[in-house]
Amino acid sequence: MKALLFRPGIIIKEYLLGKRKSFVPPVKLYIFISFAAFFIPFILPDFDGDSDNVTEFKQGLQEGLKSDFEGIEVAGFQNIKTVQQLDSIQNILPEDKKVPDLEYRIFRQTLEAIENNTDSETAEIDTVENESDGLQVNLDDKKNFLGFSENGLSIGKYKNIKTAEQLDSIDNSFPKKERLDWASKKLFKKLLEFRQRQVEEGENLSGEFIEAFVHNLPKVLFVYLPIFAFFLWLFHSKKKWFYYDHGIFTLYYFSFLLVLITLNVLVAWIFSSFSLLIPSLDSVFTLIWVLFSCFSFGYSFFYFFHAHSRVYEEKKYISRFKTFILFWVNSFFILLKLMIYTFFTFITF
Repeated sequence: MKALLFRPGIIIKEYLLGKRKSFVPPVKLYIFISFAAFFIPFILPDFDGDSDNVTEFKQGLQEGLKSDFEGIEVAGFQNIKTVQQLDSIQNILPEDKKVPDLEYRIFRQTLEAIENNTDSETAEIDTVENESDGLQVNLDDKKNFLGFSENGLSIGKYKNIKTAEQLDSIDNSFPKKERLDWASKKLFKKLLEFRQRQVEEGENLSGEFIEAFVHNLPKVLFVYLPIFAFFLWLFHSKKKWFYYDHGIFTLYYFSFLLVLITLNVLVAWIFSSFSLLIPSLDSVFTLIWVLFSCFSFGYSFFYFFHAHSRVYEEKKYISRFKTFILFWVNSFFILLKLMIYTFFTFITF
């Protein structure tokens, strides 16, 4: 693993030279790492899920917080439990000892959340800068996936449709020539299902789509293996290199990519867990994860650049040109295939 991650192309070159006893064969290595990449995301606890166990845990936690809540300390006053108590204290304090505006708003929303038994996810506090009012505190709403409205779905002459039954009723009222075809109606009903799950049931579909996108990447890489090797075969001498040699290069490089993907999944899970424990640092944890993801993408290019140079031993300018073309062409096709596959798996789920 050390050689695979930090010495680009060394394993590939030595394997092709016949020095094969020191390393795991490429097929076995790829199968093992693929298994880990597929398996690890499914064993990680889903803190953001809406399963019965998670919901029960949240409800129990909220009830426990509400019953055991002993209040907060504000400006030396102990056991402040209600917004009314907080307001009374703020009003009687001298001007020079009043609680700062931002701190006061945070205290107020915290008490409101506890009083209303509000879920911690929807009571997360965001500070937004405003030119006239300074810092304001707002409740963070879940992002709306595909812009769904509470009034229903409107497409063309179909206005404010909320259920499949409404769609069928309105569609049947039109002449046959003006009705939706089979595929369009099926897609419309799938969008209605998404709207219901997002708006009425509160599911985070955007998060689910991103999760499906990440989980499908190992599958797409597996299918793309022979295509990647084929591009390598096109760009190199057919007399010096066999398709088999490019296949070995692809297996080891894709094994490295799967390790990198798995590390990104673990880092994302760790920081999302930290965000739940320390909501005020959510933006910091998100930034760290984004930076790690950008570093991973950059390192994958750097790795391919050096592995290609070491294995094929071409002139620098030729190797760099081929590396640049191969990396971005394959990245485009992998991303395209991943988007298409994720879209179809998502709408058929």
